[in-house]
Amino acid sequence: MKLYPSVAIKIAAIFALSIAAVVMLFSASATILMRQTVVHQQNNEIQFFANKIAMEWSVSENDNVRFENNLNIPYYLSYTVFSQKDSEVTVLSSNNQFLPVFADTDGKILKYTDEDYFIDGRLALLYFVTSVNEAVELPKKNEIPDPLGAEINEGGRNNTDRGFSNKIYNNRPNILFLTKPTQFDFNNVFVQVSIDVDRDTSKRMINTMPLIFLIAAIPLLILSFLLALYFVRRLLKPVSDMTLMAQKIGSENLDAHLPRNQSGDEFDILAKTFNELFERLDADFKRERQFTSDVSHELKTPLAVISGHANMLRRWGKDDPEQLSKSIKTITAESKNMQSIIENLLELSHVENGQISVKMSSIAVRPLFERLANEVQVFAPEVHIEIDVPKELNNISVVADENMLHEVLTILLTNSVRYSKEPAHIILSIISLESIGNNNEITNANFPIGLRVTDDGCGVSSEALPHIFERFYREDAAHTRNVKTVKSGTSGSGLGLAIAKALISVMNAQIDVESPLSSSGGTCVTLKFSEYTL
Repeated sequence: MKLYPSVAIKIAAIFALSIAAVVMLFSASATILMRQTVVHQQNNEIQFFANKIAMEWSVSENDNVRFENNLNIPYYLSYTVFSQKDSEVTVLSSNNQFLPVFADTDGKILKYTDEDYFIDGRLALLYFVTSVNEAVELPKKNEIPDPLGAEINEGGRNNTDRGFSNKIYNNRPNILFLTKPTQFDFNNVFVQVSIDVDRDTSKRMINTMPLIFLIAAIPLLILSFLLALYFVRRLLKPVSDMTLMAQKIGSENLDAHLPRNQSGDEFDILAKTFNELFERLDADFKRERQFTSDVSHELKTPLAVISGHANMLRRWGKDDPEQLSKSIKTITAESKNMQSIIENLLELSHVENGQISVKMSSIAVRPLFERLANEVQVFAPEVHIEIDVPKELNNISVVADENMLHEVLTILLTNSVRYSKEPAHIILSIISLESIGNNNEITNANFPIGLRVTDDGCGVSSEALPHIFERFYREDAAHTRNVKTVKSGTSGSGLGLAIAKALISVMNAQIDVESPLSSSGGTCVTLKFSEYTL
């Protein structure tokens, strides 16, 4: 079986990698920013002290001792004061005789690198060379911050006993190191200030920063991953609990519920939604189990009757003309009952599954009532049917499917005939639901017109009323078959009102039942429609 990492590990890994990426980006940005800041500070510092040295030299009256005693520069800066005439360079003062002497840089900071300058390594300098006479005005002292840890190189100054003179250094022009004060033309006197990049501690520190950040990022990455994993697992615990519970739920225990934390967050809403889904599935399963049980019960009775009469005829009934005629009549009636049950089940299934076409049109109500009254008189001539239509609604039409509406009203009339006293009295009426008054159960502005079927039958008890639209439901819990039959020869299958409810829903209408209407019984069924024409 293929294994997949958990969501918690994925989220924790993404979080940790995001932290690492932020750290690396910060490291790179900080390194670049600090390097630029240090370079800028070094450039300002070199120019500042070059101008300062030029100023000190100009006021020292060519006195090296006085100049060096008054000079105060950081230990990490190297300076050289030299004069140049033609190709001869004379070093007047320096704190590092091993560095080369450069030409005037015209106010720029330049970089010099020589990989083979020293026997044991290279030379890398940032340097600035300016003429004493061209030295710019000194900036204010507070514009150049004193470097942290700066020390004054007291021992590195030129002493009068340095003893260098007229020496060729690394194939460069003759450099003369002055050992005694001499008068010079300041136009040919230059000041050179440089800093050794390789030995600059700030540069070395900046260059090692990425490595430091990388080393620090490793434990940070591990710690952030573990913390993220802990919190994400706590956050996803409701999902884990729901998963474990869902694995235990089957068709046998759909009434079980997923655990909820009652926090109202997304996981709680998800659990609530699944619980509602399980409740609907449980209701559907129970309804299907009840349906199967009811079908088997309804078909078992006529099959038992048919089988009994067939066995009786086989044994001796065929020789008795009266019994033969009775058995054949009973078998025919029960066969029709079975056929009615099967046809009703198929029709109900087609309606509920949306497998029927609906043809909505405007249907004149009064002619439909008259047609239904005539049809009822054919199979129940003793029934008295009254049509009650107010004068203002005499020409009203409702928008519905004509065949479906006819079938629904036929079902209602058949039930009224079947369950009414003899002689039955049935009223077909049209009402305006907006004018009924304070009866909240019926009054509905969205369904202003109602078609009513009212009878004087035994009525429906308050306990049975909520269930009358269920399949195969009859008020007698034992499903007894001793109800009155109409002249069609069949008793009720218990599917009529379920079919009526389904058809009414398809036509976007509503059906309501009131019963009993009085102490003696009576039932009133109202079909409510939203669209009509006068």
